Amino acid sequence: MAKNKKNIKPEVKKSVVKDITEPSGPKSPEELRRRNLALASLGIVLLLFAFIWIEPGTKDLEDPWYTGIRLVDSSRKVADEAQKVKLLEEGGTLLKSLAAKHPYHARVHHYLGIYYAFKREWDSAIAEQTKAIDIGSGGLVNNVEFDAHRELLGALFNKGNGFSEKNQLDSAITYYSIAVEKSTKVRTTNKTAELIGMVNNNLSIAYMQKGNELLNNGSLDSALEQYEKSVAVNPRRADALNNIGTIYSKKGDQAKAMEYFSKALSVDPENKNAADNMKAIQSKAVNRKE
Repeated sequence: MAKNKKNIKPEVKKSVVKDITEPSGPKSPEELRRRNLALASLGIVLLLFAFIWIEPGTKDLEDPWYTGIRLVDSSRKVADEAQKVKLLEEGGTLLKSLAAKHPYHARVHHYLGIYYAFKREWDSAIAEQTKAIDIGSGGLVNNVEFDAHRELLGALFNKGNGFSEKNQLDSAITYYSIAVEKSTKVRTTNKTAELIGMVNNNLSIAYMQKGNELLNNGSLDSALEQYEKSVAVNPRRADALNNIGTIYSKKGDQAKAMEYFSKALSVDPENKNAADNMKAIQSKAVNRKE
């Protein structure tokens, strides 16, 4: 008997119908505006990304005046004297050429002034920082006014110190006084506050030293004027207070002299000159009574 064949059903394959998106119609003006706005926003983001991540120190992208001051600053950081001089002069030469080419560029004059300060050429440093202030005052682009005032203050201070070291007190007082005047324009920071304090201190000392010269020459009134200026700048200048008392004592006004000796001792209780002068006046008063 023949075996029954199993009924085999043919496999039915289903047709896969792909979804066909119908072509859309023309974009509306509002849709076009949104798309353009999105593309513009993406472009801005990509541009900002490029500015942030591109190496800012690349020579081709760096401003030449920044290259100049970078060379000047680098000269401070090398030990080899020949290399130090080479870097300093390369930076200075570049900044000088830029100042000649761009005479109304405040930042170039500011950087050139820093170069001259590195070389301790104070007159040139003062002149360049003054130009930077005059040109850049109130400017909105590359504003260097406050930085230039700080550098100008330092140059004036060092110029005054040079005269003070040579005992040319009138010239020292002149430059210290100009520095005090300019200090009102400096942005207050811990560093600039310290510099202003040193300027005032040296001016007070210069006035006192000038007073000492005049006192030694017997010019009591002129000496008194210098000591009073010294105390006006620094009310805690004990030696100047003592010397004011000495002048009043020489003039015969012992009450006024005692007042200033007391002020000197209140500022500096260890001031031997003021203490001895006070004892001398007190001793004379006792002797007169006897």
